[in-house]
Amino acid sequence: MLSSFFARARTHGQQVLALTTFFIRDVGNGGLDQSLYNFGPVAMDFVLKVLDELGADKHAATVRAAMLSLFDSTPPETQNERRRILDTCPRAWLDEHIDPLSELLFDEGRLEAFFLRYVDAHPSEFFLD
Repeated sequence: MLSSFFARARTHGQQVLALTTFFIRDVGNGGLDQSLYNFGPVAMDFVLKVLDELGADKHAATVRAAMLSLFDSTPPETQNERRRILDTCPRAWLDEHIDPLSELLFDEGRLEAFFLRYVDAHPSEFFLD
C-alpha cells in the first residue's frame, strides 16, 4: 500500500500530510510496535523526516525512542529483519516499554496545528484556491 502511494505522482506536501496521518492512525490502531512492523525502513525514514520538518519534535522523539528501544542505535535496513526482531519481543516487554510511548502519539488531532502551519507555509504544494 505505501509503496504504491509513493509510486504515484504526489506533491511533497500531500505526501507529508498523508503518510504522517497514515502512520499516526496505525499507531492508534495497534501501537508503535504494529506501525514499525507495517512501515518499512524507507517509509519510517520519511515519517521521521516529516515530523522534524513539521516541527513535531515530541512526536519525532517518541518514535525515535521506540526505535532505539527495539532496534538499538542502528535499526536493521530491511523490513523483514525489523519484523523478525518485533516477532521475538515478548508481549509483556512491549506492553511495558513501547505501549507508554505509543500512548504519547494517540490522537492525530495533536498534529493539526503542525499540519495547518505547513499548509500555510507551502500553499503551492496543495490544491487551494
